[in-house]
Amino acid sequence: MHVINNFRKTFAHLFIWSLIFFLFGCEDLQLTPDEERALSEDLQVTAENIVDHEGSRLIRPFERPFIELSERIPEFAGFWIDDGNLVLHLTSTEEAQQHMQSVVNYLNEIKEYMEFDASRAVANEVEYSFEELRNWRDMLFSPVFSLDGVVMLALSEKMNQIRIGVENERYIENVHKIVEVLEIPLEAMHIEIRQRPNLSQNIQEDSIRPILGGDRYKSSGS
Repeated sequence: MHVINNFRKTFAHLFIWSLIFFLFGCEDLQLTPDEERALSEDLQVTAENIVDHEGSRLIRPFERPFIELSERIPEFAGFWIDDGNLVLHLTSTEEAQQHMQSVVNYLNEIKEYMEFDASRAVANEVEYSFEELRNWRDMLFSPVFSLDGVVMLALSEKMNQIRIGVENERYIENVHKIVEVLEIPLEAMHIEIRQRPNLSQNIQEDSIRPILGGDRYKSSGS
């Protein structure tokens, strides 16, 4: 069964990359040696390829609370603490009070976040769950970073979207095509113009905005 699963994963990757080459041609995917090495490393950490010794999908450590809350609350779409106030996003607020209490109890239990006033907690209804956004981000990881001009990929619970940073507007259409190929709602994407970070800035993967899920940057030396 493990061999069959590996074959399916390999076939899925070959299919996606074939579509990318078909859509964009080889010219858009010309990489420097440094970019090729970075891309080969990225391919080892896609949603389908991240496995531990038990064959399970690996988890970014700072996302574990979000994942565990998603397992307890299917409507869970993220949270953050704003000036001491807990803000909770849910795909349905019909049971907001119950879900809010579950989140408060969980955060008090793990004691990993700054103090907040539970009496002032707010629940907002949004479109996409955290698990949906997480899956889409991980699906996009390798394809979007294979494209010239893409410098950032992030999951934003606050925006309830996947953030993709490109160097200028001419790269947006290629990102849209990738999103369409993967059948991800375009409305779940927020594409923004961002400067490519320099290596001297010492930006590391998943080290930015840990409460909001982290960012992935591609530097000028990647």
